[in-house]
Amino acid sequence: MLAARLSPHLQSLTQTCPAIARQFVPSSKEENNADDCSFIDPLLEEEYTVTRGLVHKYGNRALLLLTMNCAAYCRFCTRRRKVSDIKKGLLTDKDIKNIIVYLKKHPLIKEIIVSGGDPLTVPTTLKKVLSQLTKLPQIKIIRIGTRVHVAEPSLVNENLLKILRIVKKQPLYLMVHFEHPSEITPAT
Repeated sequence: MLAARLSPHLQSLTQTCPAIARQFVPSSKEENNADDCSFIDPLLEEEYTVTRGLVHKYGNRALLLLTMNCAAYCRFCTRRRKVSDIKKGLLTDKDIKNIIVYLKKHPLIKEIIVSGGDPLTVPTTLKKVLSQLTKLPQIKIIRIGTRVHVAEPSLVNENLLKILRIVKKQPLYLMVHFEHPSEITPAT
């Protein structure tokens, strides 16, 4: 079962918007599919995991699962089997080294999608990874998937922006995931 986590920012949004509440507040309906195996790994990421934290499903791109931590836990999460198990999902320096070794051995990988959990919740690890990825000449695009702007906008601060500025040669795309118009607030 996916743990519940709501930031103070989201807590206030759930009070005024039922649609946002349904995204983050646990419901008994979640138990209905508990025995259905099709919901365990709907994107087949386990099958394509080549080293801890790296999913290589498509030839020219790879998915780097930086953490299983999030600022809030979305009830619709496709990685609910892993997310919220923070210690188990924490990449070590050895894991990062193995990822870089794999990428060097697979020069056709041109794009990295950094996701998780939410990579913006672990700035120190994000800094280590971006520092390594930017040194690989084959990597032409870096994307970071996040909902931190929705869940806890205060985490987007000058330190985080400084870390993102490590990427200078490649385009860096920040893919901010919104589910409902009411998530777009002045803080966001």
